[in-house]
This record gives sequence, structure tokens and C-alpha cells, in this order.
Amino acid sequence: MAVSTAQHGRRASRLSFLRMAERFRLELLYVLVTVPSGLLLILFDRNPSRNDFDPHWDRARQIASGVLRAIPDPSGSGNYGGYDAAGNFVAFNNTAINSPFLYFPSVLGGGHLRVSSLLTLLCCTAMVCAAIRLAQRYGTIVLAVAILPTFFLSIVYPTADAVTNAYALLWVAYVLHLYQTPRIGGRRWIVLALMGLLLGLIKVTCIALAPLLLLLPARAGWKDRTVWTGIVAAGFATLASALAWMRMTRNIPPSAVITADDYHKGMSTILHSPLRLLESVWYTLINPLDLTGDQYDTGRNIQLAVGAEFTQLPLTIMAPVLLACMLLVVARNADLPRLDVVSRGAVTLSVVAFYVLNVIGMLALFAAYSLGTYAGGMQSRYFIPILAPMALLLPNLGIRINDGRMPRMLITGLIVWSYVGLLCAHLIAFPHVA
Repeated sequence: MAVSTAQHGRRASRLSFLRMAERFRLELLYVLVTVPSGLLLILFDRNPSRNDFDPHWDRARQIASGVLRAIPDPSGSGNYGGYDAAGNFVAFNNTAINSPFLYFPSVLGGGHLRVSSLLTLLCCTAMVCAAIRLAQRYGTIVLAVAILPTFFLSIVYPTADAVTNAYALLWVAYVLHLYQTPRIGGRRWIVLALMGLLLGLIKVTCIALAPLLLLLPARAGWKDRTVWTGIVAAGFATLASALAWMRMTRNIPPSAVITADDYHKGMSTILHSPLRLLESVWYTLINPLDLTGDQYDTGRNIQLAVGAEFTQLPLTIMAPVLLACMLLVVARNADLPRLDVVSRGAVTLSVVAFYVLNVIGMLALFAAYSLGTYAGGMQSRYFIPILAPMALLLPNLGIRINDGRMPRMLITGLIVWSYVGLLCAHLIAFPHVA
């Protein structure tokens, strides 16, 4: 009887574990793929894909030391940055404007690179898992964005992109969570307002995610005062935190090639020349990448297709994961709530505003010298935060992928194949042709 009882207990435990794994299978898939892969890259990466690594790490270490705002160069150069271990001033204008929130995992890491990288990986993975769970029926779309190698490679070292990308997904997921909630209580509005405060502290272009709040009255009713009170509170919190931090960093130029005065003059020129801005918006959308005049623009723009600007992955590695992402986006297409005209307008406004803000940002980085032409320096990784909202605009195609073993095995196999290839690309020392 004792043996039978013990066997019954083990069997019940196994069934309980299997039920939990079934319930959280998307989150489990994400964790099992990204955490071991990220740990291997943190420890053994021979061919890293790290955009602006030194400026990001300098800013992260500065915040970890307790200095929340970058300091001006004592020589009077107009640059901003901090001091290295030897007491020498190091300028890092392009990351000096980033808020402390963007590097909070590094603060917990105490300024140790590998510890900070691991904490960045774990914190961002936790935010993605929370986003998948909150998004409910839209969870496969969240996973599709998060599993992209471009997203993954941004969360394996201390960078502002890591928290920006993960938190943007969490924000979108929480709005979609409320969109699917029949009745929204006061606590959820408080959480939304607090999340709005943090939304304003990631990259400034992500303010464009705030119009997604208009999904909520379209679902709950335009005459519901409680809904509008919550939306106004969340929107105000987002703008207030963003404007407060921009004011605190108004004297910091966003790049090393211009001064703060040049930047403000450039912004003034852009805002007073709307027609020329529209020309830049148009040309940046369609300009052939080999005709921009900058040899690096091609590498910057194909990051989503090859994983990163550096250590670009071949089609044999990228095609399977991109196919998996497409399958995840359409997996529940037939069952998703249909967006009405107003909701589609809100999402479209968010997408367009995000793109325009990125164009303005790129023009301002170079004092608007290229206003009216292609916005130099544009990178496809900047658009990761808006990919999930873009997927919401997909119409009802009547597609439903059966939630069975074979579809899961196919999608999992495609992802695993690409991540194994990604690891090989980063962990192997390849011979170079002379």
C-alpha cells in the first residue's frame, strides 16, 4: 500500500508538472531557448554583435556607481560622459542621454560585466515571459518578436536596447491584456499609470506607443469615464516622465559630432520645415540602401534579416527562425478579437508616429544637415518595439494553426535549428580569406 501510495504521488506530481508545462509552454519555450544560448554567448562569444558596446557599458558602470546623470567634460569640449577606473574622462554622448532605468540590471550587477550581462538577460527574459502571459490570445505575436535573433542579441549585454525592447513588449502586452478584460478595476489603472511612468524613461521614440491606449475605450465604450480617467492618467504619466528626463539632459548632445547648440538648432530647423521633413520621411522609406552615400547603411538596415549589423547570419540560419516567427504571428489569426476602425486608426497612428520620430531623431543627430534627403544612420533594430503593434494590423485571414503536437514540433524545430546555428556563428573562430 505504501509503495502504491508513493507511486500515485509521483504520478500525480508528473501530471501536475505536465499540466503546468502545457499552460506555460510558450514562456517555457522562450526560456529554454534564450537563457542557455545567452549564457553561452556571455561566457564564450568569439564574434560578438554588440552595437556601441563601450558607450553603453561606460554609462551602465556610471549608473551602477551611483552617478545617475552624465557629467560635462571638465576641459570644456562640450561632451558629456564620466571617469574611467584610472580617473580619465571618457565621453559617451550618445548613451549619456539614456535614463538610469534603461540600465537597471547593470546596477544590480555592481559594475561587473558578465554579472551585468547575465542579469540583463534574466531580467529581459522575465519581462518577455510576463508579456507573453499578459497578452493571452496575442501571446504568440509577443513570442514571434522576442524570438528574433536581433531581439535576442540585444539582451545578452548591457545596452539600452535590451530594456527598451523588452519593456516595450511588456507595455504592448499589458494594453492588450486590458483590451481583453471584460471589466477593468482600479488596481489595473494604477498599474497602467505606473507603467506609463517607465514607458517615458525608455527610448524617447517609444512615446509613440502611448496611442495604443485608445484601444481601451474602443473596447469598453467611449462613454465610460473610468476608462478615460485611466487613459489620461497613463498618458500624462508617460509624457511627464519623458519630458522631465529630457529637461534634465537638455544640455547633452546626442552624438559626438555635434554640440548641444547644434542639436537644438537642428531640431528647430526640422520642426520649422515640415515639408522638408516629409521629404525625408518619404526618401528614408524607399531610398535604395546602396545609393545613400554611406557604405554602412546596408548593414544597418538588414539587421532584422541577418540578425545583427555585426556577425551577420546567413540565410541557412535566419530563414527557419523567420518562418517560425511568421507562423507564430498567424497561429491564432482567425481567433483574435477584430479591431474596429477606431482601434486600427490608433494602432496605425502609433506605427506612423514611431517611424516619424525615428526619422526626426536621425536627422537631429547630425544637426539636420540631411533634412530633405535620406535620414542617415537609420537602423532596423530601432523598430523592434513597434513590430507587435504592426502585427495587430494584420487582417482576419481566417488562418488557424491547430494547437497540436506536429505544429508545435515544427515551430520549435525551426527555432532550435536557427539558434544552434547562431551559437555556432558566435562560438567558432572562423578562418579568414587572405
